[in-house]
Amino acid sequence: PPFYYGDYDAWCYVLVDHDAPNVTKEYGEPNVYMDLGGGEMGHAITSHTVIYINATDLPDEANASGIDKIYWSFDGLTWYNTTSFNGAYTASYSFTPADLGLTEGFYQIFIEASDRLGHVSDQLKQKFVIDDTAPESVANASCQGKTIIVTAGASDNFVGVESVELFGRYSEDGMNWTLWMSYGYGTY
Repeated sequence: PPFYYGDYDAWCYVLVDHDAPNVTKEYGEPNVYMDLGGGEMGHAITSHTVIYINATDLPDEANASGIDKIYWSFDGLTWYNTTSFNGAYTASYSFTPADLGLTEGFYQIFIEASDRLGHVSDQLKQKFVIDDTAPESVANASCQGKTIIVTAGASDNFVGVESVELFGRYSEDGMNWTLWMSYGYGTY
């Protein structure tokens, strides 16, 4: 066709992004990586431990359309999502279980991310447990002449007990006491 306003050149950059984003998850402190039962590994955290959800669009920064949103669920049915990251190559969102009203117990987190072209990441899922209660400890003592026999133990509803240490002190008159001393340490 004729060009009525002179000759000109034009070029256009076409982005070819066939790859979905990649998602990862990290926990702040405190957290313990452990067997949650049946050989399934996961983390034990408190309701105030920060959970970080990260997304990176693929294949690389120069050839990615960028992250749109990050999605997460605790039952695979009810999903939460961020606002759009407007095509950022990497994106991160953080929250605590308390922010979402989660209480002590066992959970599973499901995580996905989408890019601006609608590609959705593979779903990342992992079980975790929220434990806000300290272990309960029990100690019993009995006297046999000048010998004192002490037994001690501890229990925890979710995470378990790593160790028990028994401390004691002595007084002949009930007013003047020795310093506290460790008399035993046991691991579970």
